[in-house]
Amino acid sequence: MWRENKRVRTQAGNIHVYFRGNSRFNVFFDDKERIEFLKHCRRASVQHDTIIEQFVLMDNHAHLQVKTSNVTKFASSIQQGYVQWYNWKNGTSDRLFRSPFGSASKISEEWVLDSMLYILQNPIKARICSHPSEYKWSSYHFHFNKHNLLKKYIDIDSTFCEKYFKNKDSFSRAILEKAVALPQINEYKTGDFESITDVDLAKYIFEITEGKSIFSLSLSEQRALILRLFQETNANLRQISSLTHESYDHVRKICGTSKKLLAYH
Repeated sequence: MWRENKRVRTQAGNIHVYFRGNSRFNVFFDDKERIEFLKHCRRASVQHDTIIEQFVLMDNHAHLQVKTSNVTKFASSIQQGYVQWYNWKNGTSDRLFRSPFGSASKISEEWVLDSMLYILQNPIKARICSHPSEYKWSSYHFHFNKHNLLKKYIDIDSTFCEKYFKNKDSFSRAILEKAVALPQINEYKTGDFESITDVDLAKYIFEITEGKSIFSLSLSEQRALILRLFQETNANLRQISSLTHESYDHVRKICGTSKKLLAYH
């Protein structure tokens, strides 16, 4: 039986499931990858008697709120299926997610509701947007809304959520209040400036590489990419490491050398 911090993982019931990128590396670089992850969520939910009630896809992690009879089979199916596809798409063989996945059982309706609001406030807390409606890759748009393009890829049960809120306005207010109530955290902020978002940095990488996969770059191309990101954007080292899938120490060494060279000119 699997144990985390000497505690037995609860397998059935209302559970918050979360996946994090290995070494904080990004697990989603483009919309195709996000869509594929949602497809695997749907497939796993059908195969393993699971209802998905909320989700959010960030850049280097994902959250799900589910009702399930076996969370390990459900989550492992998502991880294995998506990683296999991801490695095929990018020509890689590395471990994508930190193992094992995380989960937290929610034993009361109040806890379930709190978990749902926490999941949906993630893009706001990360300063990607100021309102949940501005973020595409979450289940926010599945509630009080019959028209949602993501419904083609994943099924969301909105029964519980819509039981607590009369309309989308009250639902939105609760998410925003949750974001304000939580301590302000921005993993990618350093110094006194606001960092570029991972989404915009990924777009810049796509432009620099002309759509070429970062996993197909030669060592010299990879080094040149890291230097350009460091010199031409306000991305910090942790972001560059995460999006290029290179170790933080490796990125710091390359960028540190760049600083020394600039000091002589």
